[in-house]
Amino acid sequence: MLYFAITSNSFRKSSIDELNKISRFKILDEFINSMVIESEEVDFVGKLIRNGPIFIYNMVFLQEGAVKITEEDYLEILYQKLHLALPKEGSLKIECVDLNCKTSYSAKEIEIFMGERLEAEGRAVDLKSPDHLAYVIMVNGHCYSGVSEFGRLWKKFIEPERHYHTNTKYPISRSELKLIQAFDEFKVRQGAIAIDLGAAPGGWSNCLLRNKYKVIAIDNGLLEYEKFKSNNIKVRVSESLPINTPDIKINDLIHVKSNAREISDLGEGIKADLILNDMNMEPEASVSILLNFLRNLNPGAGLILTIKCINRKAELHIRKAEKALSGKFKIISIRCLPANRQELTLYASYLGDGKSAEIQK
Repeated sequence: MLYFAITSNSFRKSSIDELNKISRFKILDEFINSMVIESEEVDFVGKLIRNGPIFIYNMVFLQEGAVKITEEDYLEILYQKLHLALPKEGSLKIECVDLNCKTSYSAKEIEIFMGERLEAEGRAVDLKSPDHLAYVIMVNGHCYSGVSEFGRLWKKFIEPERHYHTNTKYPISRSELKLIQAFDEFKVRQGAIAIDLGAAPGGWSNCLLRNKYKVIAIDNGLLEYEKFKSNNIKVRVSESLPINTPDIKINDLIHVKSNAREISDLGEGIKADLILNDMNMEPEASVSILLNFLRNLNPGAGLILTIKCINRKAELHIRKAEKALSGKFKIISIRCLPANRQELTLYASYLGDGKSAEIQK
């Protein structure tokens, strides 16, 4: 059986170890954050998902065999191979991924070629809610393909970089992309107030505002005030505490211009539904700062924490984060998202005063 996996180049060994826990396999092709593997396990994807992966972001089944990419009729050969695997009924969407093939045709052109051929045969092509996703994956001069039932896919797309760059905007900083992916991955539900620790230059605060949160951004650095104002965001800079809760409204950003390490309470009336920390520090230091704000969290409040890995011993950093959060937060998931570099993203739920908390999902 052949499979295509989206992995993490920063944690390649950890990715391979994670796959080996499911089944023995052989790498047939790989390029940066992706690999084509061969295994005797027929339910590799299902078992991987049930095992709670950290480093493997996505995985799909492939047809057996690969088409050698040449400039002579390979599009027609590829179409015929894919056509054999297509279900007889139902609408289709074609997605093509080009990983270091450098052909005369772009991935988009191949998608159009396949789609037009299918429509000419009377097949329905649906780009939004198809019954099946047919995918073409070109790696290092070899072309693989597969078809999956759309509703049962782990992710509704094959190539995350293209998906997120096409469908989202992050005008303040690249870090917004990390939070956009975290909201998708963890299915974070909308809340009222969010506390953004180490917020400068404001990328995560911007993403939170787009998700209808009232945002308290804490950082002694400057935010991109003009960019917020151009989006009709009301920005208020505060250098004193406490914050008065009625002052916070939808589309409000309160910038507490202080070092998060030096704050122990935002005010008795502040009860947030989400707290975030993307500061560049080791897990214990990062957690120690956010623990100062527990009195400002509702029971069940979500936590999104970036685990910065100063070396590639990711498992060690995970254990440190888990130990630091123990007893205060219930960890829901830790994932290496496509926008992460040498880091991981953790999602957890605040346990309140020692009682069980409803997990935010």
